[in-house]
Amino acid sequence: MQRYSTVRIGEEIYIIKGKDDNVIRTKDAPDKCGLSVNGVWFNNRSGEPYSMVNACMVLQDKYDLACFYRDRLIANSGSVGDWINMPTLPTFLGDSLEERIMKWLAYKKQGIGLMDTSQEGQLNTG
Repeated sequence: MQRYSTVRIGEEIYIIKGKDDNVIRTKDAPDKCGLSVNGVWFNNRSGEPYSMVNACMVLQDKYDLACFYRDRLIANSGSVGDWINMPTLPTFLGDSLEERIMKWLAYKKQGIGLMDTSQEGQLNTG
């Protein structure tokens, strides 16, 4: 089975492009081929073109946004809260205070609370 491409203009004009050279086929059924990327166009009762994909585009956008916010909530969930003694943040986490806080929070979210007991101001229990 071969797949051919054509363009329909209005109700009576057809432009035949010819046989498609690059048709994706499965190993199980090498003699069968699917539709092209553009798919099938339908006309509604008034004769105007109607696309189900185009009609559901708003719903797809809402679904994508809902998935994005859900994934963001899951990614940002973690510990309830913690106290941070700013002068005792390990200096090896970054040059600026903001960078050290962000890296410390990232480690804390993974379950590791880093501290550097050799840093000035830390308790050295060893």
